[in-house]
Amino acid sequence: MLPGMLIPFSAFIIAVQASLLPRVPCYSDPISRRCFGSPNGGPENLKVEDIAAAAAYIRSYGRSTTPARFLTMNPLGNNNCMQDTLYKIGTVRVVAKHTSSTNTTSVLFEDFANAIDGGESPTTESLAKSVISCDWKGGQISVSASATRPEYHTQEFLASGASTEGMVVMIINVQSPNYPNFPN
Repeated sequence: MLPGMLIPFSAFIIAVQASLLPRVPCYSDPISRRCFGSPNGGPENLKVEDIAAAAAYIRSYGRSTTPARFLTMNPLGNNNCMQDTLYKIGTVRVVAKHTSSTNTTSVLFEDFANAIDGGESPTTESLAKSVISCDWKGGQISVSASATRPEYHTQEFLASGASTEGMVVMIINVQSPNYPNFPN
């Protein structure tokens, strides 16, 4: 296990009472990779190896059961969206942000990790589209589901009614006191 701190969620299904969660405006449009720094705020002064370690841990966690684990976020309604710390290691805080106030979103932890580092064996293109390419500045991007993964085509997943759209990964400094809330 990599050193770090996993923020426990009941099997990582985030279904906590709305009154206990941070409320932020929802931005439902997909977010292409956005690196932090002017005009979006200050750089996060992150270590790239910490970003890579966070992605590796999240990927490993998702693969540690059969079938693979999903990260599921439920809507809060009233145009309020949830965001919460998923993992911390070294200089890095990984934040999962839900961008729909009306739909449940569910993605594989592996897809969440791929948004961070471009995949286990990234191509030049996937690496350029991932948050790790923001280097020490940190950033955010919408999580894209790998549509060919069989887990998205099971009866259980289809019956859940969950969407694979509406989740953003943010990589910020572990010492950031508040989650940044950058619109699209």
